Amino acid sequence: NPQTTGAGVERAPLGVNRHGAGGRSETAITGLALLAMMGAGNTHQQGPYADHVYRGLAFLINSQSRLSQNMGSLAGPNTSVYSATYSHGIAALAMCEAAAITQDASALISAKRAMAYTSQIQIPATGGWRYTRYDRDGDLSQLGWQAMVLDAGHRAKIPINPQAVNGIQRFLRSVRAGRGGLASYRPREVPTRTMTAEALATRLLIGETVPKGEIAEAERFLMQQPPGIGVDNYYYWYYATLALHQLQDDAWRQWNSALQRHLLSTQQPDGRWASNTLWGGYGGEIYTTSMAALCLETYYRHAIRNNKARIATRPATQNFQR
Repeated sequence: NPQTTGAGVERAPLGVNRHGAGGRSETAITGLALLAMMGAGNTHQQGPYADHVYRGLAFLINSQSRLSQNMGSLAGPNTSVYSATYSHGIAALAMCEAAAITQDASALISAKRAMAYTSQIQIPATGGWRYTRYDRDGDLSQLGWQAMVLDAGHRAKIPINPQAVNGIQRFLRSVRAGRGGLASYRPREVPTRTMTAEALATRLLIGETVPKGEIAEAERFLMQQPPGIGVDNYYYWYYATLALHQLQDDAWRQWNSALQRHLLSTQQPDGRWASNTLWGGYGGEIYTTSMAALCLETYYRHAIRNNKARIATRPATQNFQR
């Protein structure tokens, strides 16, 4: 809750009041902390933080909805409409990664239910996700997390609904801008660096073959604002780091150097990162510390995807269960 997480502080980033979103997002904040701990090699079975991981995963499993209309949701009972889809996606990603790493039966069951809910709330007409499945379009910020859920579930060997993957690719096409390498938050809006980073990371990680010209266009845009330029935005840095790490080129080397320099110089003596970042008010210092750690774990948390076993390249005839 806000008393223990420090989340839900309203600073109206980008000029919009979201009514303290994040203040009741315990499952999302737990999920981010779990992703950071698992990214460093801890599971509920091994590592110096095994007990912490165990308790975090148990909390998520106990928070998972068993109500018919929300069956499988990991959003938790008290989240706001602005944060419910995010909370489910982040917590589900942690559960799916735990299942992929350990193949633990309880994690696999929870992950499978969470993935079914992710597919259930996808907007059929556009392939996107928004605050509810009855919203008209969807937005790219929501889509990135849900796509990662399906990708991690695939790595856990849980069958995926191929229609969900087709929908992801359809929505990604609808928010492309420039010559195809840039992306906007919602269709027909102005492209932003954060959304360009999220689109590129999602396309690369699900296994799309992104044309070189589109990669170059995206990289030029992202490299105009590397870490240390402008307001600190760990959300942007997370997706840009995921994307550029997959490419292993000059842009990656420049970005990684700036990222390390800035994050290591701003870390507090007790290990945390302060919440005075663009979205830090909503997530508090657990959010900022987890996201900074995830940026610095990218080197070994996501392998370079140069194989053909990714969800965008799978045969659509593979069996799946909802």
